[in-house]
Amino acid sequence: DDMAFKILSVVNPANDLVAAGNMFNSTPTPNQVYILVEMQITCKKSSDEQCSYSPLFSTTIIGSSGVEHTPEFVAGIENELEDASFYGDATISGYVPFLVGVDETNLVLTYDPLFGNKFYLALP
Repeated sequence: DDMAFKILSVVNPANDLVAAGNMFNSTPTPNQVYILVEMQITCKKSSDEQCSYSPLFSTTIIGSSGVEHTPEFVAGIENELEDASFYGDATISGYVPFLVGVDETNLVLTYDPLFGNKFYLALP
């Protein structure tokens, strides 16, 4: 996919940030917690070629439960990383929200592009 991914930080738990973002954001169940994964993505194509990133369709998290978690629809999160098209040498960054089990460990972000190979990044 000609993009370089870097995990910048993980906010865990992020329940208070999500609740403060919008009163209509879902409240997690007692056994779940919101996390915000801050990512940086750089397009490694030439300056006249475009890269595309869509968190909802290409990014998940897998933890010790073995369950794959997709990004959550939330509102009001500052610097949320949303669908983007960007050109060679450009960099985008922001947070992707997920709901995971409160006791889950060994969280791994997966990126599965439409064209290209799936890869995994361990979360700090």
